[in-house]
Amino acid sequence: AARGARPEVSVRHATAAIALKPENSYAWATLGTAHYFGGDYASAVLAYRKAVELNPRHADAYSNMANGLIEIGDEAGAIAAYRRAIELDPRPPEAQSTPRARLVAVEREGPADVPEALGGRRSPRGPSLSF
Repeated sequence: AARGARPEVSVRHATAAIALKPENSYAWATLGTAHYFGGDYASAVLAYRKAVELNPRHADAYSNMANGLIEIGDEAGAIAAYRRAIELDPRPPEAQSTPRARLVAVEREGPADVPEALGGRRSPRGPSLSF
């Protein structure tokens, strides 16, 4: 799934990849990203959950799942997912600014403050695009 692509096409391609290799966590994460960019946040969360079930160390899937959880109003779930993403991310803390900023915003004021903390956007760039 790529920014600018038609989400329905990305969903179709990710679904085809999953049909070929259902144990591929990255295919599930790609499906989550396609659903997210299509505005289907509940389906995105389900796909990201499957991705982390298959690969419990998939930091980007946890972070992206948290983005979707914010969109569907699950603040507690988003906080837990952001924390797990930060814990798993091998980068130094200063390189984890986006998930950390989201976590701080949600913990401080709730999901309504996430847009303000991120410069006016609900999710600054949408899900991370990792393959």
